[in-house]
Amino acid sequence: MHGECEYATRTIYLNPDFNPHRTLLHEVLHAALPDLEELTILQVEEALADSIAALARITTRPAAATSLENSRKV
Repeated sequence: MHGECEYATRTIYLNPDFNPHRTLLHEVLHAALPDLEELTILQVEEALADSIAALARITTRPAAATSLENSRKV
């Protein structure tokens, strides 16, 4: 088990043997959207995790490279 969400107490448990970021994201989705099926939660989790990773790559580029790319789009 990667994690668990107790709806009644609004408590999330994480297993430290697994990626805590992905597990937390997954369990928060369960807490916020309890009516969604597991497959849907997994799909939303993956889309959000991919988006967060892409944003991290974009925002960690050197400023000169980012400025150069933006100037080419004009």
